[in-house]
Amino acid sequence: MQVLKQGMLRAIRWIGYSLMLAFLKIPIDLLRHRPILNGLWHDWQVASWPLRGQLLGLFLAVIGIGWLVLTLIFSLIYGIKQWLAQQDSE
Repeated sequence: MQVLKQGMLRAIRWIGYSLMLAFLKIPIDLLRHRPILNGLWHDWQVASWPLRGQLLGLFLAVIGIGWLVLTLIFSLIYGIKQWLAQQDSE
């Protein structure tokens, strides 16, 4: 259970750092005349209200699925690490 908790916290941190870097990249995109957030901001501005809800739902679903996958990966890594430490102590 501790391994899963560590994996969940590490996945949240990973997504937080990724989002922070994406927002810090906005001024660079503006200076280089590139689409902000790979065009996500433009899609949000152009979309009508029903499509904005779908776009927001899709964004939240991608973040949720990404969090789940990262949680499984990090939990597996911490589980293997804990198992190897237990094998070394025996």
